[in-house]
Amino acid sequence: MEKLVLDEHDLSARWGVNVKTLKRWRNEGRGPRYIKIGRSVTYLPKDIEHFETHALYIKGSSAGAVEPLSLGTTTPVHSRAVIPAGP
Repeated sequence: MEKLVLDEHDLSARWGVNVKTLKRWRNEGRGPRYIKIGRSVTYLPKDIEHFETHALYIKGSSAGAVEPLSLGTTTPVHSRAVIPAGP
């Protein structure tokens, strides 16, 4: 059964990159969209797959071969959703 969300350790293992690299990418505004609640960072599988698809390198191509992720909404979506921790 596929997980509903992946934490930074799951994504680190999936891509073979250090957790610190994922943290740096988040600080730089790079990498897939993520959800942050308190200190917990999670990634939705659809956002990881979307990022992976757009990260594909096709020799001789300057543009991606896929459509942008459609969220079915006209409301702007911010790449960083920060929800403050409770009291």
